[in-house]
Amino acid sequence: MIVNKVILTIDNFNNAAMVDDRSGEVARMLREMAHRVESDGVVNAFEGSYLKDTNGNTVGLCDCDWSEDDEDDE
Repeated sequence: MIVNKVILTIDNFNNAAMVDDRSGEVARMLREMAHRVESDGVVNAFEGSYLKDTNGNTVGLCDCDWSEDDEDDE
């Protein structure tokens, strides 16, 4: 089975790192995830991983959708 979707959810923008530099923090997390996919060679390497800001606070989650259908969630 292959990964159908990778879902990154960032739902905590209320801590110091996110308030001080929201766009920079989001960009840093995306770069970190991209580097992990590239170096590990598999998309699902970070499934279930918590997204952390530069202060170590959990701000979100990465998950994978393994469904076999092509229907969108919309």
